[in-house]
Amino acid sequence: MIRADIPGLQEFKALATARGGVFVSLYLPTSPLHPEANRIAFKDLAKDAIAQLREAAVSERVIESFERQFGVLSGRIQDSLDDNKYRLNDADPLAPVEEFWKSQAHGLGVLVRSETKSMQTYRLPIRPAPLAEVADRFHLAPLIRTITSPLEIFVLAISAGGARLLHVVVNMPPERVPVPHLSDDPAETLDRPSIHVGAPRRRLQNREGEKILEAQYARTVDRAVREALAGRSTPIVLAAAEPMLSIFRAVNTYPHLIAEAIEGSPVHRSDAQLGDAALPYSTGSTATK
Repeated sequence: MIRADIPGLQEFKALATARGGVFVSLYLPTSPLHPEANRIAFKDLAKDAIAQLREAAVSERVIESFERQFGVLSGRIQDSLDDNKYRLNDADPLAPVEEFWKSQAHGLGVLVRSETKSMQTYRLPIRPAPLAEVADRFHLAPLIRTITSPLEIFVLAISAGGARLLHVVVNMPPERVPVPHLSDDPAETLDRPSIHVGAPRRRLQNREGEKILEAQYARTVDRAVREALAGRSTPIVLAAAEPMLSIFRAVNTYPHLIAEAIEGSPVHRSDAQLGDAALPYSTGSTATK
C-alpha cells in the first residue's frame, strides 16, 4: 500500500504564513516502482532551482546551504567530476536516503527555506507537474489539493471474468464494497451457464453473441453499482481492458465515472495494486462516460 504525507491544518498554516529569507519549492511526479528515476528527476529540478538562485544574485553562502541539502537528499551524486563537494561519501548515512526513494507515492513535494535551513518533504497521492520555484514564500498549490480534495475514490474492476468494486482511501488498505445482486461470476449474474457463446456455427456469430452478452452484463453491473452508491458523489475509475472498457462506458449511468481509466485486464491485479493505481485520480477528475 502506498503511503502519502498530508499536512495537518496547523502545519499548513505555518507553511503558508512563513516569511523571511529565500524559499525553494520543488514538486515532481514520482513512481513507487522507479526509485532511481525519481531521484534523477529530483536532481534535475534541484539544479534548476540552484540556477534560479544564481540568476537572482542570492549569496553563495545561501546557495551552498541549498546545494548541501539537495545533495544529501539526492544521495550526493554529482555529474561533474571537477566538483566533489557533494560526491558520495562512505561516512554519510545513506541507508535512510535509499529507503526514502524506495517509499515514494505518486508525487513529491520538497520545501526548503534559507532562514531555517530545514527541508520538508511530502509524499503526495497526486501527480503534480514538475516545478522548481524560488520565491519569498512557499508554492503550496499542490499541497492545497491534497488537503481540500476528498482523497477517496471507487475502483470498478470489470472483465468477462467478473467484477469487483473497491473503496480506496489514502493511507488505508482498499476495501471491497458489497454490491447486492452482483456476483463475481458474470454467468451467475446473468443466470446463464456461461457468458461465452459456444455454438459451432460461425465464429462471427459467436463473437457478436458474446458482445451482446457482455453489454447485457455491463448494464447489470452498472445498475447494481448505481444502486449501491445511490446518493454518493465520490468518483469511480474504471479498471478494464478492451472491449469491456468501451462497452461499460457506453452503458454507464453513474454520473461520476471519470474520463481516465486503469487500462489492462484487472483479473490478475490485487486489490492493493488497483488501489495504488487509482490514487492519482482521487482529486477531482472530470466526470464523464
